[in-house]
Amino acid sequence: MTESQYPCISVVIPSFNQGRFIEQTLLSVLGQQYPNLEVLVMDAGSTDETHEILRKYQDRIFWQAKPDGGQAEAINEGMRISRGDILCWLSSDDFYLPGTLLDIARRFQGHLKESFLVYGSALTLYEENGVIDGGWKNADALDCVALTYECTVIQPSVFWTREAWRRVGPINTKYDHVIDWEWYIRASKIATFCSVAKFYSVFRLHPLQKSKKDGLCRRREILEVIDIYAPDNWKKNYHLIYSRFERVQRLLVFFKNRKSISLYLLFCLCFPWVAFKIKSRRDVGIILGMLEQ
Repeated sequence: MTESQYPCISVVIPSFNQGRFIEQTLLSVLGQQYPNLEVLVMDAGSTDETHEILRKYQDRIFWQAKPDGGQAEAINEGMRISRGDILCWLSSDDFYLPGTLLDIARRFQGHLKESFLVYGSALTLYEENGVIDGGWKNADALDCVALTYECTVIQPSVFWTREAWRRVGPINTKYDHVIDWEWYIRASKIATFCSVAKFYSVFRLHPLQKSKKDGLCRRREILEVIDIYAPDNWKKNYHLIYSRFERVQRLLVFFKNRKSISLYLLFCLCFPWVAFKIKSRRDVGIILGMLEQ
């Protein structure tokens, strides 16, 4: 592939008061040395050091700072003004691994005019109280039904064509926490999904991210998506656990060292009636994992 043949990749970065992380995010994108790259930072009017950092790179990125209606609106605006053949967004506290964009460009060869989506694996980075821990999520082949009750695609490792964005439509701005998941469900009805057994990004978990600060709103949005898209048995199971989730959370806080205790056993002991109705250990684990994140 010659330099002139590289498709343009647009990376939209929604941002608000993530000065602690955003330089690492930017460097992970710019450091890819991808020859046909567009970086658009849509800042909601940060009051920390974010703007000072963005000015350092303003000759290599587009950025704007103005109030918006939330992350979904910022992403939609970035997509609207972007020019890329391949689109994605990267949260301002996540980052790409080396070689990601070159590999993505290669996998989109011959598919740029199609509704086509590529997703890879991701590392996870946990930061809390000065302690750093890690994990990973593999990119398994897509199961369209499973996607309706579990977000099986991890956001910073997902890329799609402009044609897919045009056909699926923009992010639903009524949501704050499930914007990626709900969009992937809609996309799965239209686009071809290609999973790649390769790590593309690092997904950072930390106490300041919005899902940690507003867990109740996040769980309500999850339940709404379940009610719209998931099979009836999953709707029933989610509602059974959701109605008791505050008690479940208190138990999880009490058993802080829950790596050494079976979460499923704890759940069965404390909620035997619910466990009797949801007989699958795997199903309970999926629901608790989705609601607890």
